[in-house]
Amino acid sequence: MKVLIQHRAGSIGTALRELIHRRVQFALGRFAHRIAAVRVRIDDVNGPRGGPDRRCLVEATPRPHGTPIVAEVIDESAEAAVGRAAERVARQLRGRIERSREMRRGRASQPLALPPAESRHGA
Repeated sequence: MKVLIQHRAGSIGTALRELIHRRVQFALGRFAHRIAAVRVRIDDVNGPRGGPDRRCLVEATPRPHGTPIVAEVIDESAEAAVGRAAERVARQLRGRIERSREMRRGRASQPLALPPAESRHGA
């Protein structure tokens, strides 16, 4: 899994780059064999005005092909935004994998079986 880190305002420090890489690896590492690349983009939304102004966009490209999974978070710090966005991508990827497994097993086409009306109402 290749991780590409982009910062709109230019370059970011080595410490922040390593932290971003660790957070992405922690959140998405178990899916590494299913992900070709992850792109992390950090932006400063408000500039010097303050407030929650760090935007992080994480985009994972599944392998061998598939629709990219994207999550965007705005938070006070880049570290927090990256962690939350990476977790969101992991959740979406896990859901996509589970749905795919259900479709392969044929469970998606089976209706849910409800108990008879008498047992549902305690009669």
